Amino acid sequence: MEKIGFIGYGSMGKVIINGFLLSKALKPEYIIISSRTESKLDELKSNYPEIEIAPNNSTTASKSNLLFLFVDTHNVKKVLNEILEFITENTHIVYISAALTIEDVERVFNGKITKVMPSLTSQVLEGVSLIAITQQ
Repeated sequence: MEKIGFIGYGSMGKVIINGFLLSKALKPEYIIISSRTESKLDELKSNYPEIEIAPNNSTTASKSNLLFLFVDTHNVKKVLNEILEFITENTHIVYISAALTIEDVERVFNGKITKVMPSLTSQVLEGVSLIAITQQ
């Protein structure tokens, strides 16, 4: 089975990934993650040693058909351009940058795209999220 990839582990990424793990929606062995600041992943790895920590975003992208981008809005296009040669038309990109439209992302990647706008209450597994999906 391909892994589910996560790029970025900032405040919202941490909330969502930990929510997936605490709720048992995802098993740790199915996760691969990379982050600009690798030291942020130390606690996650110590709590869930089965999680694969990738050395870079390209590795995360190449091992995932479902790929979550938890990076700042101004970095989404940069990360997409960085991983473009490692993803295919079968890759499904999920991102959480409220200020970036799906059309903006489609200018860089012409595949399956989902925009999710979670709330901070997701941290206690009680959140509501707005989801928009491309028609592809």
